[in-house]
Amino acid sequence: MNAVDHYLRAFCLDPEDGETVVKAVNLMMANTVLFPDFIGQSGPLVDTALIYSPRLNALKQLRGILYYLSRRYFDCETTFEELIAQGDSTRVNFKYLGLALFHMNRFKEAVVPLAIADSLFQDDWGNRLDPELSMRYGETLGKCRETEKAMKVLGEIERQMMPDTLMLYRLAFLRGNACEEVDKREQAVCHYWRAYKLKEDNKNIIYTLMSFHCGLWTVEGRRRQASEEEVSKSLFFHVLFLQKMKALSSGERHYFNGLSGDILRKELDELFFRQEATLVVVDPDGKKYTYSADEMRELIKP
Repeated sequence: MNAVDHYLRAFCLDPEDGETVVKAVNLMMANTVLFPDFIGQSGPLVDTALIYSPRLNALKQLRGILYYLSRRYFDCETTFEELIAQGDSTRVNFKYLGLALFHMNRFKEAVVPLAIADSLFQDDWGNRLDPELSMRYGETLGKCRETEKAMKVLGEIERQMMPDTLMLYRLAFLRGNACEEVDKREQAVCHYWRAYKLKEDNKNIIYTLMSFHCGLWTVEGRRRQASEEEVSKSLFFHVLFLQKMKALSSGERHYFNGLSGDILRKELDELFFRQEATLVVVDPDGKKYTYSADEMRELIKP
C-alpha cells in the first residue's frame, strides 16, 4: 500500500477532512508513472471532497488545476476568478487564470494575471522560478505586440536560468514570433534562424523561414528590382526547405514544396539564359553554397 492509498483510506474514514484528498491528488500528479490516469481518478475524488468541504480553497484550486489539465479552460478560468475575487491571491491562482486565458486566445486579458504570477514566482534576488510560466508570459506580450517587454522577459529568462538547448530554441522561436507580430521581418528571421540552428529537425521553423522569402517571386516586379545578394539569401531558404522535405515520405511533404520548386525552376531558366552552370545561395551567417543545375533539377523532382 502506497501513501496515496493511506490518504484515500483516511478520507473514507473522515470525508470532512478535505486536506487528505489534496495530499493524495498532489502525490498522484507528482507520480504520473504510477498514476497515468490521475486526472480521471482525481476529478471524482475532488468533487466528492468539495461536497463535504465546500469552503476549502485548496480543494477549489485543485479542481481548477484539473480543469486546466483536462483543457476545460473556461471552467478553469471561472474557478480561479472566483478564488481571486474571494481574496485568495496566491500565485498559483493567477498562474492558471492567465494560462487558461492564453489557451483561449484571449491574450490581452491574460497579460495581467500572467504578469502578477511571473512576479510572484521569483526569489528574493528577482530570479524566475517557473520558466514555463515566464516563457508563456513573454509569448503573450509578443502576441499583444508589446515587443520590447517580451524581449526583456525572454532575455532575462535566458540570462537567469542558463537553459538547455531545447529551452534556448524555444526562447529564440518566441523572440521570432514577437518580431513577426509587429512585422519586424528581418529581426524575426535572425531569431528564427538561431532557433533552426539549435533544432534543425523542426519543420515549422524551416517552413516559416521559407515563407518569409517568397515575395521576390510572388509579387510582380520584385525579382527584377532585387539585388543578386537579396536573391541568393532568399533562395537559400527554398533550397533548405526542399532539402528537408526531400528526406520525408511523400505523405509528409509540405504543400509548399510546389511553390519552392517553381521558384527554383524560374532560377534555372535564368541560369540558362545567362549561360551559367551553377546556382549560388547564401545563408544568414554569410556562408555560400554552390549547386549545379543538375543538383537543382534533382532537388525539385516530385
